[in-house]
Amino acid sequence: MNRKKKILSGILALWIMGNISYDHKSLPNYEIVMQDDCFAQYSIGKVYIGSVKFISNLDNISLNDILIVDNRKNDDPSIKILSSYKITDANIRNEILEIIAEYEKENPSSWNRSINSMKVEWLVHNILYYLNYEKNRTQDVDFNNSEQEIYSKKLIKNLVK
Repeated sequence: MNRKKKILSGILALWIMGNISYDHKSLPNYEIVMQDDCFAQYSIGKVYIGSVKFISNLDNISLNDILIVDNRKNDDPSIKILSSYKITDANIRNEILEIIAEYEKENPSSWNRSINSMKVEWLVHNILYYLNYEKNRTQDVDFNNSEQEIYSKKLIKNLVK
């Protein structure tokens, strides 16, 4: 690994460690409502979860509303948060992740991601987006099963070594 990559990896690891606490329990502010096509409300908006067709047909979406594509029936099940780069507040991200976990409880599937691995992946996507790295790929975060291990606690340990 060249010097530039090592420095970038170190900065990324420190940033992640500074933004994610595995011992800290956040107190998300959300409510599952399942009305008017929205699944939940969080502290500053609504959360809509559904197929690409469902999401693309929504009307009256507000600036703070979150759109999530449910691809849990794919070969590699996933949940995709559209324009996730816009959500930079860790508490808001935690609220959205808790809502996704509730959605999975209400609608069980073979999709299986931990909240902690999703926190890390989302933060990495945001960092890369704001570093202008492949913005077309990093503007949304896609939590698929195959990346659970990549974004588990082991990632941070490996980056710090």
